[in-house]
Amino acid sequence: MTRKILKTLALLFALATVMATPALRAADAPEAPRLPPDAQRTKAHLELLFSIADRFNARFIEHINTGEKRIQAIDVPGCAGPVEGEVRVPLSPELVQVLEFFRVLEVRGEGLTAVDLFFWNGAEEMPLTYWAHRDNYIAARRTTMQVRPDQYEGCELIFRGRGTVAAVQLFQDHGVSPVFNDEAWGIVGGRRPILKLKASVDTGRRRSIDGVTRFEEEKFKRVYAGIDGGYEDNPEAWEAARFYKSYGFFPGRQIAKLGPELEHAYGYSDRPLMREDPARPGWSDYSFFEQNYLLDPELIAKIDRFWPRDLKFAMCLNNWPSWMEPEGLNIRNDMGTPAPELFDAAADLAARYIAAYRRMEGRVAQWWEVKNESTIKHEWMFHNEPGYDSWGLLAEFHNVVADRIKASFPEIKVGGPTSAWMALDVNDFALARDQMRFMDLTRDHLDFYSHHFYEGKELVINDPARDSNSGTYLSGRLIADLDLLQNHMALTDNWKPMIISETGSLHEGDRDLDHWILLKNFNSLMIRYMNRANEFKLVVPFLIPVTWWDHDARHYLMRYREDGSIEPTHQAKFLELWAPYRGELLPVQSSSRDLTLHAVADGNIVQVAINNMHPQRASVDLDVDLHGRRIRSILQTRLYLEYGRLEFRTEELPSLEAIPVAVEETTIVRIELDAPPELRGTLLEKTFYGDATLLPTGEPARFRVQCPTEGLERARLRVCFGRDHGFSEPLTVSMNGQTWTEDLSYSNLTDRFFSYAEFDVPVDAVSGDNEIVVTIPQAGGRISSVALVNGYRVP
Repeated sequence: MTRKILKTLALLFALATVMATPALRAADAPEAPRLPPDAQRTKAHLELLFSIADRFNARFIEHINTGEKRIQAIDVPGCAGPVEGEVRVPLSPELVQVLEFFRVLEVRGEGLTAVDLFFWNGAEEMPLTYWAHRDNYIAARRTTMQVRPDQYEGCELIFRGRGTVAAVQLFQDHGVSPVFNDEAWGIVGGRRPILKLKASVDTGRRRSIDGVTRFEEEKFKRVYAGIDGGYEDNPEAWEAARFYKSYGFFPGRQIAKLGPELEHAYGYSDRPLMREDPARPGWSDYSFFEQNYLLDPELIAKIDRFWPRDLKFAMCLNNWPSWMEPEGLNIRNDMGTPAPELFDAAADLAARYIAAYRRMEGRVAQWWEVKNESTIKHEWMFHNEPGYDSWGLLAEFHNVVADRIKASFPEIKVGGPTSAWMALDVNDFALARDQMRFMDLTRDHLDFYSHHFYEGKELVINDPARDSNSGTYLSGRLIADLDLLQNHMALTDNWKPMIISETGSLHEGDRDLDHWILLKNFNSLMIRYMNRANEFKLVVPFLIPVTWWDHDARHYLMRYREDGSIEPTHQAKFLELWAPYRGELLPVQSSSRDLTLHAVADGNIVQVAINNMHPQRASVDLDVDLHGRRIRSILQTRLYLEYGRLEFRTEELPSLEAIPVAVEETTIVRIELDAPPELRGTLLEKTFYGDATLLPTGEPARFRVQCPTEGLERARLRVCFGRDHGFSEPLTVSMNGQTWTEDLSYSNLTDRFFSYAEFDVPVDAVSGDNEIVVTIPQAGGRISSVALVNGYRVP
């Protein structure tokens, strides 16, 4: 029996093992997690917060990706009135108990620059510090209100000075989630059976992802930062840059907020300000650039010491000045959407700004996004407004800005729409149609398309006990989204690269659990981008090096100590995990859709990244075809959460069998060989898409996929589908006489469902012209795309 047949049988056996694993008997199951006292306290306080929401006039928001309803603000009652000397406002014990969930105490009123805030915790008084302290608004750091454990009586908010307070509220930008993850304080997935899975790596040839044959460190090893020290040329920004540079990471992307920077100087009273051109309403007075954005040899020398001259990075334009805003509309314009009649003025300002920055810093970004997150109303004010073709205007704006920038800088690439909410399946895929129309309208002007993908705070995204479908991307939506966009490019012959200019999690916190949620999602998203490397020019995790404007932030790469110095947080483990990862790509296979692999060889070192998105722990048997080489050592670097603690360690393995991988862990196995592998030939992976998209369910959906067959070694069919509230009836797929079925009842839950199924296709069943019929009897959904992912032998 040939080795190829043995491998195929092994993969089929592993898949059967996953399907047939019996449920863990109650007697064998670990005990439910026992919460430590601080976790018990936090859980009780969270339940209290949502129980008092109505009484304290809570304002709710929906998580932009998951749709989860979160509390963003609650009132602090009894504060309104004049301040003449001192006013002490008693705080209810209930309110004191929920302070921990908010980062900002906001005060609105008049004459507030003459008012200072203090907190009395029943034993001592402490002054509050501020992010903003203006005449009509104070944003105080809630973290300076230190509550004694279990001592909630007798606390007061103190106002001293002279002014008038109109309202006070506690505020959390991304909102407070109602979810508390008890399982985090035990073994995550410990009450479910360990899955026995198989995977393989071939060290005898290269893997080519449609032409990409090496792990492109310059594409993936990025942080969310610009190349300079920020608006203030901040020393901590340079210190943080030195830190992440030591791990081989680079700055990836930043935003140019034109109005705040040019018109308002970010609130600095001693800085010059740009003004409207008095001779040309709606246009900017460009003498500001000539007088203030001058050649800065010292800054250029500093940038050159840190980064190579040929470093490519991205910038995003946003927040146009007030003199460009539309008039006569009762629409909030939070992020500086310009008036349509002033698109030319906005585009000209963008080009002049780029020129000024290149003069000052000696270089500019290679990739420029036209408008940040312009797919949502908060950023593009015309969305959902009657009388406006908002997506048509958005495409026009992108075209005008792109043409103007490239007229001055032909070498610069311009793109968009820098999407904030990639829920393409919402409203029967209406957002997908908007995105595809945008692509059609901008095809002759833009050079790339850019998007953001953010997860929520779920501990176990694919938890089978959940009572609603996941609105996030790692449940399958990321792959389904990307396939739909790529399929549309194929149908319209409009192939453009993508940039993922932000990706990660919309979550905050400083507990090990909070850092784990951020880290696991960074890694799980990253390995999926890595396996589609040919589609992207740049991928930037939303990992800010240091928030020099916010010393209270604890969930980015570095945080401030009390003495003002900075130190790494747990987020540095993202850098540590991936820093040594480099080399030529190697072919991989996995026995399960939710076990994702990626492998590289560098000299005599083979590294295999393994990501487990099952809700169960995995025990992975890794079959590495060594082609005559011998193993000297095996090391496994692990990063996971257990008993509420973040575990990060490297340990030696006795073999490549039964490799442990925790729930949603990304682990890297490092195999040292006695000699470098000899890579003879290539496995070329190419993806071929169907001749239609978004066909309705409830009837057979017919597709044709054309592909070459010469040299074909493996083929996998991927079918993407979605529907509000999922499906109760099964999926049936046929191709050239082959038939597969999949039970979709797991998706028969509330909320939107959008995911995919994959089927291995026998090579002899693939022809040059393949008819694929997809049937889900239940109406109301869509088969969004089909694709054949083929592997070809190349000498």
